[in-house]
Amino acid sequence: AMEKEASARYQTAQELSEDLRRFLSCETIVARRTGPLGRMARWSRRNYRLAVSTTAVAMLILLMSTLVILFQQQKTAQALSLLQHERQQKMLHFQKAATSIGELGQRSYGRSLTNPLVADQIWNTVLRDAVTFYEQFVFEQPGADAEQLAIVGMAHGTLGFLYDTTLGDSSASAEHLRKGVYLLERAVAEEPQNREYLLKLARGYEGLAYPLHVLGKDDEALRLRRQALEIAQSLVDAHPGDLTCLFQLAQCHRTYGAALWEKDRYEEQVDEMTKAVKRYEQVRNAVGSGLWKPDYLPQTCLSLEVVFANRILGHALIDCARHHEAIIAFSKASELVDGLTSEESDFAETHVYWYIGTLYREYADSLVAQERYAEASQLLAHYATRCGQRVNSLPGLPNELRRQANALSQLGYAHFDLGRLDDASSAFTQSIELWQRLCKKFPDSHDERAQLARLLANCPLEGLRDEDLALELADQLDRDDPETHQLKGLCAFRSGLFQQAVDSVNLAVERRSELDEVDAILLCMANARLMNIEEIKHWNRRSKEAAADAKRPFQSTFTAFERRALRGEAKALSLIHIS
Repeated sequence: AMEKEASARYQTAQELSEDLRRFLSCETIVARRTGPLGRMARWSRRNYRLAVSTTAVAMLILLMSTLVILFQQQKTAQALSLLQHERQQKMLHFQKAATSIGELGQRSYGRSLTNPLVADQIWNTVLRDAVTFYEQFVFEQPGADAEQLAIVGMAHGTLGFLYDTTLGDSSASAEHLRKGVYLLERAVAEEPQNREYLLKLARGYEGLAYPLHVLGKDDEALRLRRQALEIAQSLVDAHPGDLTCLFQLAQCHRTYGAALWEKDRYEEQVDEMTKAVKRYEQVRNAVGSGLWKPDYLPQTCLSLEVVFANRILGHALIDCARHHEAIIAFSKASELVDGLTSEESDFAETHVYWYIGTLYREYADSLVAQERYAEASQLLAHYATRCGQRVNSLPGLPNELRRQANALSQLGYAHFDLGRLDDASSAFTQSIELWQRLCKKFPDSHDERAQLARLLANCPLEGLRDEDLALELADQLDRDDPETHQLKGLCAFRSGLFQQAVDSVNLAVERRSELDEVDAILLCMANARLMNIEEIKHWNRRSKEAAADAKRPFQSTFTAFERRALRGEAKALSLIHIS
């Protein structure tokens, strides 16, 4: 009723009367108090200039705020774009590394690299590049979801493998592999039934176990291998027809079984290696029949895995005194080697020649232990022929010459035991000539001089034995290890320096954790020459104990042929002097 604006007041007395009646009746009235906008409008009319300036300032602040927000949005978008670009670059590095490894695998496994020196150069060049690529990928790449965690975990794992194989850095290798395992465990925790993540985790445990073993952490390495075996077994149970899981289980049985040997758990090792051989055979048969065609695993590798598993099984059976079964395992391994195609054989001889060489030596040793000399002779003649063919096809490769020289010396012992003295003389002569060639080629090499000295000192044919040269070669050896002191003792004994022989072999005994049979034999013979009757009896007894309790028959530098000859010589000397 008192509004200044006429249009805002009651127009008639009747309107006022009606509003009063509604007020008294507690009904909603028409009149309203002026609101904030109304009061602001009145104030603006009363203070026109101030209102205009205030509005202008407010509009300016609003405009500036809008511009700041837009600028920040653009800056954030650029930062996100840069992060995305960096991520794409890191993934590109990852793909380059994976491609490098894949190409290397195809070149190495898919077809033969006829020159091992070139193969080594390829390994060093490609793998060092891969180290760089993987380092760039894992740098500040924390991972978010399970997939990203697995990717970065595998990158750390591969980087750890490369540090070990390429740079020989076990500590850095273990560090990266441990990071990889941690990330893979997180991925498995998020998706516990994911087959791929579980497979990668099992491989990660196995990969980490190796550098830990090198660093002397055997208990942790064994525990990790056991965990990998349990994961692989659970995968085979969940996916019974999955050959990838079956192959991983075979791998885990083999590596876990090999680790049990370090703990002297030989019966368990036999069980694990028997399972490994069975699983490998199943996978190999499936690949051979075309049921499974993995790109990363050629038939050659599967055949060699079966060879290695049978070889380790043979070791374990020997340790359990199950010699006949050991010979069967070694026989299966050698048959597989003989059955390789020329291309597969090239790969095996080039990349794992040390396994092939030791396989034949161990097979021959197990035959000698059973007094099956004719079979050992045939086996060694076959292997010496293989080595000779290899030397002719790839002349100048030192490893091939070493293997041929070793095979010929053992063949000489086999012929000698069978009474074939002419054949023995021919084999020993060829072996001595090969070792002499290697000594000239590598004048500073310890191993070549040691092998030649041992052969010249221990050759059973008097006309080929050269004690003076053997002693001269032995005196040039400067390593302070049991094998070197043992060899010096042998050479001194052959040269008639019996007290020097006793002193040298005693140094070898002091440096061993357990008695070696050859040490005991040499001490027995040297003391026999010195007429130390009590020492003869003592070391004669100890040599028999060492022969009976030997848990690692293949660890000795001396082969079964050489140990057998020394036993006979020691027995004769002991009986003569004791009587």
